[in-house]
Order: sequence, then structure tokens, then C-alpha cells
Amino acid sequence: MEGLRRASNGTLIFPEFIVENYFKERRKDWEKGNFTLTEFNLLFPDGNKPEVLTETDFKEFETKIQEMWDAQGKIGTEIHKIMQYYFSGKIVNGKEFLFRSYSDEQLLHNLSRFINLELVPEERIEDAIKYCRNLEDYMKKAYNSKHLKYFSEYVVHGEMLNPETQEIDNLIGMIDLVVLDDRGNVHIIDFKTSPNDYNIAVEEGEKLPLYAYSPAKKLAFAY
Repeated sequence: MEGLRRASNGTLIFPEFIVENYFKERRKDWEKGNFTLTEFNLLFPDGNKPEVLTETDFKEFETKIQEMWDAQGKIGTEIHKIMQYYFSGKIVNGKEFLFRSYSDEQLLHNLSRFINLELVPEERIEDAIKYCRNLEDYMKKAYNSKHLKYFSEYVVHGEMLNPETQEIDNLIGMIDLVVLDDRGNVHIIDFKTSPNDYNIAVEEGEKLPLYAYSPAKKLAFAY
């Protein structure tokens, strides 16, 4: 995963995720027998961790974790598609599908046509629909607006002053969801997915365990 770069000279604005460095740091814990819950369940499905770990074991750990990341990335993409279609609809063969106006049953039926069910089965689509409904209700209350306007996968670009060089950099990016309220205020929503249950993490309180809601994102640049 590469960090965001400046258009002017290609230098990094944010740190680059270097897989080798990540595993170098994780191996320090593994050598001490310390694994996150996610790692333990993935690497030792039978619940038994060998007392002595070999170099072959460590290489196998890295392979399995990268395979997990690849699978989670594909699932995350499908979940993002659900959110995008819910808030902005979808045009197919000139016909516009305004999914938010559908009943949950109609919504599930139509979304299932566009989502990879091998990655995201119907029960998970139902969960996503429920989340979208709750998020929409929450935003209407939080922004004190009855008629919100939604813009999914919104592309933004412009110039910014680089405080280090005092030069102007051209930036481009994409926002998951831009929401415009009744008073013209703009709200930015960034979707995050996780293999772990968010509600479980919330119950843990402010100090979340390493294996809670979003471990990969918390550890992404922690080296």
C-alpha cells in the first residue's frame, strides 16, 4: 500500500506502508509468543501454538496474513459499493436505481444483483442495509436536516501550500461520501470496514484491545 504522493515531485505526503517493515515489527512480538487474537485464530486454527517457532513458521505467518489482507480488501470493496449504491443509486442501461427509496426487501434483491455474493453473502448485505438506514437517520438528526444530498465517491482536487518547501502542490483524492445539509454545510464521511465486530469493541470502553475493531488500520504506520 503506497502513501499519497505530491503531484509536483512525487514525494510522499503520508508514510508508505512497507510490508517488510510491518512484519519486521510484528516478528518481535511473535518471537516472544505474543499474537493478536486475529493473528492467533488465523495462524493456529486448532488453538495450539508450538512452543518453538522456526523461520519457516514466520514465513508462513506472513503469507497467511497477506492472503487475509487480500481477501479483506476485496470484501471491503464490495461493502463500499453497497454504501455507494445506497446513497447515490446506480444507473444500469440508462435506468436509474434510487435504492434509498426501496423497501429493505427490494433493496436486498436489487443490491444482490450487483454485489459479489461469494464475498458478501445476503445476510451481510442485510447488515449493511441496516447500517445505511441507521446512518441516514443519524445524519438527519445530527445535522438537523430533513433533506440531505449525498455524493458518493466524490473526486476532489486542488492546490495546497507545502509548509516545508513553501511551494504549491497539486493534490487529488476521493471522498467516500460527501453530505450537503439543508443550510449548505458540507460533511465528509469516510467508511471503514473491519473483520471484527464494532459493537464488541465499543463495549470495551476507551482503551481498546489490540485485536478490537480496526487492528490493521491502527498498526498500518506503527513502525
